[in-house]
Amino acid sequence: MKRQVIKVGQGGKQQGVAELRKNYQIDSKTKVLGTGAFGRVFLTNNKHNTDFKVAIKVLNKDKLMDNIDCIMEEVAILHSLDHPNIVKYHETYNDLKYIYLVMEYVSGKPLFERITEQQNQTFTEESAARYMKQLFQAINHCHAQNIVHRDIKPDNIMITNDDSVRLIDFGLSKASKKGKQLKTVAGTPYYMSPEVLDGAYSKKADIWSLGVILYTLVSGYLPFQGKNAAEVFRKIQNAEYHFNHNEFQSVSSECKDLITKLLVVRENKRLSGQDALGHQWFKIMARQ
Repeated sequence: MKRQVIKVGQGGKQQGVAELRKNYQIDSKTKVLGTGAFGRVFLTNNKHNTDFKVAIKVLNKDKLMDNIDCIMEEVAILHSLDHPNIVKYHETYNDLKYIYLVMEYVSGKPLFERITEQQNQTFTEESAARYMKQLFQAINHCHAQNIVHRDIKPDNIMITNDDSVRLIDFGLSKASKKGKQLKTVAGTPYYMSPEVLDGAYSKKADIWSLGVILYTLVSGYLPFQGKNAAEVFRKIQNAEYHFNHNEFQSVSSECKDLITKLLVVRENKRLSGQDALGHQWFKIMARQ
C-alpha cells in the first residue's frame, strides 16, 4: 500500500475522518487493542481488502501538546524503515483534533509475556538464537539508516503467531548523524548501556540492550539487579554481572562468550550487530 500523509485542509476534522473511513472500517464497534495517555489503538481492516488488518493509533492532539513533534519524528523514522522484523508504518491521517497512525497489525504476544509462559522463564538456546538473529537483523537495518532505537526491551518485541520477531515502539528512537553522539538519557533502566547513563552514546547502545535480552532469554534473570536504581546503574556502569545462576549450567560456553562480548563497557570494544551475527554461537545453533 502506498504510504502517504493526508494533511489538514479546508475540510478540517471532516477531511481526516472522512478519508480515513473511505479506506478503513472504523466505528463504535471497532475493537480496541489498547488505551494510553494520548489515545487508543484500534484493530480494523482495509475496506478494499478485508484480509488486510491494521492497528490504528488515534492520538488526541490536545493531550499530546508538546509531544506532537515527537510523534511526527517517530512517523518519519518508521517511514524510513522497511524490514520484515520491524513493525510497518502504512500512513497517517490528520485533522484538527486527532492524528491517526495506520500501522501493521502484529498478531501475537510481547516477548515479555512469552518469557513468563516458559518453564523456569527460560528459552532453549535454539529458540533464543532464532529470536536474537532476527533482532540483530532488525537493529542492523536501523543502524544502516542511522536510527538508534534506544528502548529495546521485551515489552517492545512482539513474537508473532508464526514465531517470528517484530521490533515495535519507536517512540524514543532517534536519527543520529554518523559520528555524532546522542546525549539525552533515554530508555528503560535495566536495559540501558553505561554510555547512555553517562549521556554520550551512539548506536552501540542498542547492542548492549540486545546483550541484556540474550542473557534474560537463556537464564530468566536480568543481568543487572539491585535494591534501588543507583545500585542497578552502578552495576551497569561496571558491567557487574555473573553466570552463577543454576540455569547457566546448561548454557553453552559459546552463548556465554557472546554475552560477554555484547555487555562490554567500552562501546568501541563491543561487537557490532553484524559481528554479533557472525559469532560462533549463531553458527552452531544454525546446525542444530
